[in-house]
Amino acid sequence: PYHPYLISTQPPNLVLGNSKSILEGYFSHGPCDAAGNVTAKFNSEGFRSPEFQEKGTKNESAIRVLIVGGSASISWNISEACTLDQVLRTSLQDQIPGKNIEVYNVGSAAWKSFQELSAIQLYGSQIEPDIIVHFSGFNDINHAATMPINYGYSEGMTRHAFDRYVSWVETSVLNFFQEFRVGHYLRNLFVSRLDINSGGDAKNELPVLAINPGPTRVGTLVRFPINYGSIKERTDFDPYINDVVENFVRQEKFLLGAAQVLGAQLITVLQPTLYFKQPLSDVEDRLVKTTYSSLLNFTVQGYQRLEIELKNLAAAHDDHDFMNLSRVFNGSSETFFGDPVHFSAKGYDIVGKMIANEVKIAIMTKHEK
Repeated sequence: PYHPYLISTQPPNLVLGNSKSILEGYFSHGPCDAAGNVTAKFNSEGFRSPEFQEKGTKNESAIRVLIVGGSASISWNISEACTLDQVLRTSLQDQIPGKNIEVYNVGSAAWKSFQELSAIQLYGSQIEPDIIVHFSGFNDINHAATMPINYGYSEGMTRHAFDRYVSWVETSVLNFFQEFRVGHYLRNLFVSRLDINSGGDAKNELPVLAINPGPTRVGTLVRFPINYGSIKERTDFDPYINDVVENFVRQEKFLLGAAQVLGAQLITVLQPTLYFKQPLSDVEDRLVKTTYSSLLNFTVQGYQRLEIELKNLAAAHDDHDFMNLSRVFNGSSETFFGDPVHFSAKGYDIVGKMIANEVKIAIMTKHEK
């Protein structure tokens, strides 16, 4: 209903686990399933959250935590019993006995900061949160590599699909085959097999430095082992990467203002990413080197600059805390990531408990005030 700001929420009242929804393929069954083999549930607004319509004024024993972010914030591909929300709820209930811990989530897949801000503005007054957890960062930076700033991912994909359909209807035979990129596909398939079987580098065609950086023009060659210091000092992504970071910080300031209006403490969490994990497991190392390396330099530098700006923003406001969890799994060679941003149930257990400790401190501080 709020297109184009909140597009890509899920179908209202969707229950996954044994449905005919295409989303079944994203939530596999396992020990984290809820009763009835349910893997994921979405409320009447399409959010993976308890209902919050017409909640009314909360009682004195209730502590309400509101989470917002992209797919990682709603524990995409993780079943009900092991989500960030569930870990946070259980951990806080154990740490703060006598209080009724309520955790709500107004995040959605592929969202960026402008959608997350809109969701807080639209639904915050219904929920009346004590704490807002903004679990974000990756989508704003990584998606800026392929589409303009503040461009909704699902809207972009819908437009792209429609443009391709029109192209196929109106095209010549030559253009039709060019659209399918048959030669490009066969070449990549051949190179990928070389890379896997004989140690060849499928990424050699990437430039060392970005030229005229902007959407679709920031993919660059990565040297291994990764040198984070040299990535931090690069200037070839400027000024575009600064625009991306400044945009996120601007949205964060607005979100802080919305939290202040609601009387809530804001906790900004820079979410974990595969690009910073050290050491990598064999699986993760393969993912980085053969599948996800082209945007590593750009995303890592964006994270590094965003970390500084968010730390400074939080330091200037008593009602704003900042957690940098980008490297939270460092020191373990266990596989936590299946792609650059989505992680395992064990990862959510670690992340959820760390955020719970920060939420507890924020609640105690707020209570003292």
